Amino acid sequence: MSKNLKKFLALALALAMVFALAACGEPAPAASETPDESAAPSEDAGTGEYALSYEAIVPADGVGDHPAYGILTNAKEALATIGIDLQINDPTDSNV
Repeated sequence: MSKNLKKFLALALALAMVFALAACGEPAPAASETPDESAAPSEDAGTGEYALSYEAIVPADGVGDHPAYGILTNAKEALATIGIDLQINDPTDSNV
């Protein structure tokens, strides 16, 4: 093979690898104009205080024996001491 053909093949393979890597990348997330309201504090009308509430879904079998369920149960107690409400959802169907 001639030197020029080897250089051309090396360049072609390098370009193929670059395009393959670019094709596998994830697109940049779209910038959102509105803020995420899922973790926004809500005001209690009776006391005028703000409260945070979160929901955690444990993808298990719904009987509460998943390790993440135990960790979240302990975290729920700890977060309650500082006024954050954590709702633990342990569905029986993990496809939910």
